Amino acid sequence: MDTPLGARGYGVLVAQAGSRWRARIVTFPNILWMIPGGGESIKFLARSEEEAVRCASSFIREHCLAKGYQMRDELQFVEPLQSMADLGSRGRFAAKVAPRFLRRFTVRYGLGRPTQVGRTANVSVSGLFVATDRPLASGVSLGLVLELEHCKVPLRGTVVWSRSRPTSGHAAGMGLQLIQPPPAYVNYVRALA
Repeated sequence: MDTPLGARGYGVLVAQAGSRWRARIVTFPNILWMIPGGGESIKFLARSEEEAVRCASSFIREHCLAKGYQMRDELQFVEPLQSMADLGSRGRFAAKVAPRFLRRFTVRYGLGRPTQVGRTANVSVSGLFVATDRPLASGVSLGLVLELEHCKVPLRGTVVWSRSRPTSGHAAGMGLQLIQPPPAYVNYVRALA
């Protein structure tokens, strides 16, 4: 959303609550929407997950229209690479095009299952740096699970470069180009600006 305070990312958190589904609205990175007076978060109860998401999303739309905020289609922000050839055509370190934010999150990664543990040093909408003593080789595709404050986000990425040993203040690790990062991740990173 474009608001008077700048762009804001809104999302819906859904969880099963007994035989029903509960949805809550969050302003990224981790601010739950509260009922007037701030006693507790706004909750939408429904019989199905889809219905709970639909109710919360409808509430967000009505709120934005009432406030005069311009809504953006989250899909237009995602510009994934289609292949490694695209990476080459955009330059060796394509992730540097997007603004980077210094953030430390636990991240699990691996070729099949994400079993290795590292920490991010920086993140951007198109990539991230994973500090680890076990970096993978350039060109390797891997799965990741990034542990943000409010949720775990599954990602896919390709190693663009790696450093096996720390050098002059730079940690060992690997720079990753993300492959079709999900809207939850993209919106979270954009909200850091």
